[in-house]
Amino acid sequence: MSDQTRVFLLILVMMAVSSAIGVAAVGILYDAAFAEEQQRLIEIAESRARLITAIARFNATYATSYPDGPKAAVLSQIRNAQTPPEYFGRTGEFTVAERKGEYIQFILPFRHAEAGASKRIPLQSDLAEPMRRALAGRSGTLVGLDYRGVKVLAAHEPVGLLDLGIVAKIDLAEIREPFLRAGIVVGGTALLLIAAGILIFFRVSKPMLQRIADSEERFRSISQMAQDAIIMMDSEGKVSFWNNAAERIFGYKGSEACGQELTGLIIPERYQRRHMTGTEDFLRTGQGLLVNKTVEFHGKRKNGPEFPVEISVSGVRLGGKWNAVGIIRDITERKNAEQKAHEEQSLLEQIIENIPHSIFWKDRSSVYLGCNRNFMRQAGLERPEDIIGKTDYDLAWKATEADFYRKIDNEVMESGQPQQDIEEPQLQADGTQATLLTSKVPLSNSQGEVTGILGIYADITDRKRAEEELRAREERLRLILASTDEGIFGLGPDGGCTFANRACAELLGYKDATELFGKKMHELMHHTRSDGTPYPAEECPTVAACRSGKTTRMGDEVLWRADGSSFPAEYRSYPMLRGHDTIGAVVTFRDITERKQSEEALREREGLLKLILASAGEGIFGMDENGRCTFANRACVEALRYQDDKDLLGQDMHTLIHHTQPDGRPHPKEGCPICQASSKSEPVHIDDEVLWRADGSSFPAECRSYPMLRDGKAVGTVVSLTDITERKE
Repeated sequence: MSDQTRVFLLILVMMAVSSAIGVAAVGILYDAAFAEEQQRLIEIAESRARLITAIARFNATYATSYPDGPKAAVLSQIRNAQTPPEYFGRTGEFTVAERKGEYIQFILPFRHAEAGASKRIPLQSDLAEPMRRALAGRSGTLVGLDYRGVKVLAAHEPVGLLDLGIVAKIDLAEIREPFLRAGIVVGGTALLLIAAGILIFFRVSKPMLQRIADSEERFRSISQMAQDAIIMMDSEGKVSFWNNAAERIFGYKGSEACGQELTGLIIPERYQRRHMTGTEDFLRTGQGLLVNKTVEFHGKRKNGPEFPVEISVSGVRLGGKWNAVGIIRDITERKNAEQKAHEEQSLLEQIIENIPHSIFWKDRSSVYLGCNRNFMRQAGLERPEDIIGKTDYDLAWKATEADFYRKIDNEVMESGQPQQDIEEPQLQADGTQATLLTSKVPLSNSQGEVTGILGIYADITDRKRAEEELRAREERLRLILASTDEGIFGLGPDGGCTFANRACAELLGYKDATELFGKKMHELMHHTRSDGTPYPAEECPTVAACRSGKTTRMGDEVLWRADGSSFPAEYRSYPMLRGHDTIGAVVTFRDITERKQSEEALREREGLLKLILASAGEGIFGMDENGRCTFANRACVEALRYQDDKDLLGQDMHTLIHHTQPDGRPHPKEGCPICQASSKSEPVHIDDEVLWRADGSSFPAECRSYPMLRDGKAVGTVVSLTDITERKE
């Protein structure tokens, strides 16, 4: 090979190397610029979305009087803010749109209106892809067609509060243009260098190498000065570039990181298998879930802890193999701030919604700005938001009540001083009249100016009603104690009288109940037994009830009057409990002298009745309304040949003595004339009937059945029977 050939081949090799380096540098710079432009568009879209959301929330609270509502106020403010329009670059613009049925309706003027684009684009059109995603509630970036049909790089962000979409975009051609120009310049320069190299190769080779080194150094300097980590992964999945920010964020020095497997270095263990699979797919195809996107993820520091990151990945093809460049931002502080704000907001909302009181707040004109659910229910609203923009005159309360509420509002806002424990009436949405205990405090802005009022109240209707009921019960109790003929008194733990009614004083022979107060009641009225022996207090059941907490009932005791006379009494002692502690007893008693006399007379009448029944020659028995035997005299038992009346008591008399007719056929109870006296409530006389004895024999009998009536209603039957065997013979 001749020297000329060698020189020519060397020049070709140098040209190839120079071209490769130039293309790679332009490609890397393009990807970095693309990612940087992508991030800038995201920040524009996110910041505008946050600003519009904040304006919407402010207007929802303070611009409720705007003619077409808070949303219209926001749209008006957006249009005013974009007059004159604010653009960036030669083709960049910021657009806002909303969905109108099956169309996308753009709100702001187009920068490229001369292109004839319509501000109303069908939702299913191929145009305006970024805005379509924003209106679908999706955030992110993409390369797609805008409303003109031009391919753009766009960041899209939804504004959920207003159902709006925001897009910040720039023509892809504008991003590529400087790099295309650079490519043309590089190509032209390469041609010139080729021509010059052929002539003065050795003279110009050194400056060319120096320029390449300078270019690499500039790229490295830019990368090292970046605040975000810039990491490059080679075609084997290993780290090939690691800037200073990466050292600060992840804790590895560049010398430690370069050459290491990226997956094991910065990816948390729980994501490593999925990351390795994604890396293999990327190295094979140049595509992946994270490529050309900005997403939130988790990284791992050198000492192990995970932390949130925002990552943007681009693919670069070098030497026929795919390499990846990632720009990573540590968003720990941002996430912490967002979490803290969310927790504080959530805590405040939980407190407001769960506090057992009604809460509301108004502006300077006493127009409602918000309330909690307790207030919402009492006002008859479906949602807390429905209160916004209303006044007290728009709600269920009476006009006089609304006047009073606004009067107190004005006093609080004018004085700047709170008012507490205001008792107010309120007619609620369900028609009930309530009583409220309200406190109101002024609300101020950062300059100390009163801007509204905060109110909180408790519904004390039940408490007021309970107080009224308590007073009524106390009055009823006083009347009952004064009206009853039973003696009633109370005992303290020491056995002293705490109260006594009029009947108690009269029964015990005192002029007034106050004579008993504080006295030991056992010593006054229960000191001696009926046989004249002393009755010690420690044996007294009433005194014991004060100590044991058990109810005591005594049916026949002797009590003593003030004049020394005694009388038979029935009394009951009930413990007074506070929680689990016995604090005394309530004793009721009555003079049972007349009752004992009545009981004695009743016993005498019962003895006479039994004597009459035992002496009667006829069999007599009684039945209840179901036909069961309630009594039977001796003559009845003997006639039916039973041993004792106990053999009959409780038995169905028809089944025992009247079950079969003379011809041997069964005798249904429904047709039994003896039992019909009760159902007909009139006497029944049967001259000749067959009855059956205990031994199975029968005999002819004459029966008379008389109904027993109570308040005109039959409650049983008395039956007399006479054996007429001899008479028939």
